[in-house]
Amino acid sequence: MMKDFGPLASSFKLQSGEMSYVWQLEAAARVSGDRYTATARTRYCKVSVIADPKGIVTDLRAEDTNTIDGSICAQRLGIQRQT
Repeated sequence: MMKDFGPLASSFKLQSGEMSYVWQLEAAARVSGDRYTATARTRYCKVSVIADPKGIVTDLRAEDTNTIDGSICAQRLGIQRQT
C-alpha cells in the first residue's frame, strides 16, 4: 500500500535503527476572492510512517487540511477521518 503513495518527500534512519518516511500526497493552493481582495490557502495531505529495522510499520500518522469537502487524507487514502 505504501508504494501507492508515490515518490517519498523524505526518508531517514533514526538512531533507534527505525526508518522514517514522509509522503506529501497532495499540495495545491486555492485562491478565492473578488476584485479587491483574495485569500490563498494551501491544501495538503502528509503521511508520516515509522518502520522497524525489519520494515514493519510501527506508527502511521496523517496530517492534512480540512476542507468543505472533508479531509484530503481521508479522500486520498479511502478512510474515514478520525479526530
